[in-house]
This record gives sequence, C-alpha cells and structure tokens, in this order.
Amino acid sequence: MKPFLDTANRLCGGILPSALVYQDGEFGWTRAGKFVRCERPVCSGTEEALAWCALSLSLATKAPLKLVLLDEIGRLDPAHKSQLLERVCDLQAAGELDQVLLVDANPPTWVPRRDNLSVIELR
Repeated sequence: MKPFLDTANRLCGGILPSALVYQDGEFGWTRAGKFVRCERPVCSGTEEALAWCALSLSLATKAPLKLVLLDEIGRLDPAHKSQLLERVCDLQAAGELDQVLLVDANPPTWVPRRDNLSVIELR
C-alpha cells in the first residue's frame, strides 16, 4: 500500500491538509490528529475530487495510457492551482503521466511557464 500512496501523494501532497493514508479500509488523511475519510460531508468537494484523482493516478501507473482529468479546479485557490499544475507537469516530465486535462472556468492567470504545458482557452 505504501508505494500506491506515495504515488498519490506526489500529486496531492501539500495541497490536501495532510498526506493521504489508508486506515481501517478507508482512504483519507489526518486533521488535528483525527482521521478524515475522503468523502463528503467529512471533507470538501475539492479535497475529495483531488484525493480520488491522485488515487486514480496511482492505479494507472502500469497502464498503457496514464491520463489525469480533473474538472472544476476553479474551486482551488490560485496558489494551490499553480502548485497542482507544477506537480502534474513534473509527473509528466518524469514519465509518470502521459496527458493531463485540468478544467477551470476562470481565466488562466495562475499558470506557470513550462515547456510541457499548453493552455487552451475556450470562449
């Protein structure tokens, strides 16, 4: 389980309140010393979406196509959006991801400059 969670935490570590863990058959993290299950209403919808995206990435590490699709990242604040984008670019550069599609309804003012990044704006 540790390698699986290590991969997931490379995507969401530092963005979620703490590292993803597996406890008593549930995925989640600790907050104030207590286990928080990865589901609403215990955590926010953004936290839940990001955690499941990270866990899905871990499942796909041996797949022929490693794809991350995460909608509604507009719920993240600009600092966390930028941090997430840096992470997926790093994972893609390392060969742990093939393609990433992040969807945000807001203008991409938070996008860092990266060689392996294309921003598509729909109007």
